[in-house]
Amino acid sequence: MEVLVLNTEFESVAIIDTFESLIWTDRYYEAGDFEIYTAATTDMLRTLQPDYYLWCKESEHMMIIEGVEIKSDFESGNKLIVTGRSLESILDRRIIWGQTNIDDTLQNGIKKLLNENIINPSDTNRQINNFIFEESSDINIQSMFLQTQYFGENLYEAIVDICKSNSIGFKITLNESNQFVFKLYFGTDRTYNQIEYPAVIFSNNFDNLINSDYVSSKKDFKTLAFVAGDGEGDERFDTSIGINGNYVGINRREIFTNANGTSRKSDDRELTDAEYTAQLQQKGMEDLSEHIMTESFEGEISSLMFAYDEHYYMGDIVEVANEYGNESEPRIIEYIYSQSNNELKYYPTFGYDEYDSAKYRNEDKFLVQVYDLDTDETYPTNEWCDNTEPILERYFTYEQIAVNQISSLWKNPSIRYTCRLSQYVYAAQDMSITTRINVINRGSLYLNDTLVTVINGTTSTIILNLYAGWNKIDIVFTNDTGLGHGYLTDNIYGKENILHAVPEYRKVRIT
Repeated sequence: MEVLVLNTEFESVAIIDTFESLIWTDRYYEAGDFEIYTAATTDMLRTLQPDYYLWCKESEHMMIIEGVEIKSDFESGNKLIVTGRSLESILDRRIIWGQTNIDDTLQNGIKKLLNENIINPSDTNRQINNFIFEESSDINIQSMFLQTQYFGENLYEAIVDICKSNSIGFKITLNESNQFVFKLYFGTDRTYNQIEYPAVIFSNNFDNLINSDYVSSKKDFKTLAFVAGDGEGDERFDTSIGINGNYVGINRREIFTNANGTSRKSDDRELTDAEYTAQLQQKGMEDLSEHIMTESFEGEISSLMFAYDEHYYMGDIVEVANEYGNESEPRIIEYIYSQSNNELKYYPTFGYDEYDSAKYRNEDKFLVQVYDLDTDETYPTNEWCDNTEPILERYFTYEQIAVNQISSLWKNPSIRYTCRLSQYVYAAQDMSITTRINVINRGSLYLNDTLVTVINGTTSTIILNLYAGWNKIDIVFTNDTGLGHGYLTDNIYGKENILHAVPEYRKVRIT
């Protein structure tokens, strides 16, 4: 491996290709790190300075030098040990300043934390000018929601906890304009359980798993968090949250989460019991994410059959089996490059998600966004409100999409509106499904942007012909009376060969 050294202005200082050992680790949930062990020379000391950056072509991540140590040894000579972490560690330099309430999509929530503490903080001394946020277009990430509250927590630790509890990764990379680019991402399933991508298998039978180390432990495993918030003694507000149904009898493993720093006050109002409960439960989930069942599968691999960053990537789920019959479907949570004596080896670490992110997609909810516009735009326009900030945002279930309820939240309710409800459905094969659509007054049903049928004031049974892959189902309904609603029934989720059903942002137009 060759390591390029950059100074604090991102100017190239040197290329290092001679050292006794180099360990370079990239990670999915957390910051990566590195260690260089080499002879201590004046040139090396001048080149490898704290706050300088390291880059190598094998990784998309960039490292920051944080520690420099010199070990004196009369027999073998003085040695230099240089260590540091990847760009994600920049978040560790900030706390969440003041009380911050989040009731939004997960991506918007993290964006808010970054905006208020790094990108555009009220105190300009806290700003990092070249730090930007790049939104993910992955619907797995777009469909996650977050209700929580922070006050003074470490920004890095807060984002790590959010990502771990939702099985998503985050990274900060350097672009061509020397900007730090933050982005959330979601690993791809490359197991036998899916049909979109070729399966990636590491096994002794395929001669691509050279050696392995399997570890499983439930020592620190917890399945239910009892969360206590505001109040004193018996008056203290509390709730609980468990995972995977493992909170009954001997399988129940409890933990106490002290969330008294999470306030009932939110800006200029007091949270409802439901809103406050959701915030406390998020704290409980973050606590549980630190007490998962330890199960890891580390192994040195051969890249002859499957090459990293070509056939599989950080965060992907793959098939692994060793000679003792330990078969599993772990996620790539870190990747280690190790070079010593001019020999380069690869060591992926396979981790296991105790928390299925699908649980947090809230498939029975959608985001309603209300805009004040001069003219009405009807479907299938896909550029709705791109340049307009919503005046109102709320979450609703399908049954709550009634205009009188939405209008009650609107400062000047209007009679005429256009509403679009969307969801993505993944079908394992070409198939037909039967579902129902309920629209009062008039509306239309679209499949993959093609009009299927027009509904007029009735509940109708509809046959949809889906193709293998992602399908987009839209209901668009309008109303001139101020009373009405429209929704798909949820029986689509129980259909065989429907692997995923993920809601998209629901956008409401009131004119």
